[in-house]
Amino acid sequence: LVWKGSKVLEPFIYETHISPLLAPIAGGVVTDFVTALTMRVNASTGGTDVIARIYNHFKPNSSIVHLIFIMNVAVAISSYFVYDFAMDPVILCILYSFSSKCTMANCTKNSLNFIQSL
Repeated sequence: LVWKGSKVLEPFIYETHISPLLAPIAGGVVTDFVTALTMRVNASTGGTDVIARIYNHFKPNSSIVHLIFIMNVAVAISSYFVYDFAMDPVILCILYSFSSKCTMANCTKNSLNFIQSL
């Protein structure tokens, strides 16, 4: 993290020696809180939510939140083969997907009341 001879980015280093589980849980909560907000105004983040919305357009009874979760878990499982058969990244990614699913489900359950309360 050296830039032109100085350590500019060193203050932003986050060491996860305390708990490697904190990052996926906190990341899932924060990012999908924002994703839930964007979905409420019919916007998109450009990720798996686009595919979930297209599928939901043709099958209106399907849950967008569950579709996003299923696609994210499929990507996580396929990454097992990319990361030299290591299970740690796969499990952490599934944990991230689960925490984000719970956050989005809670944010969109009573979404009109939720948005109005902000």
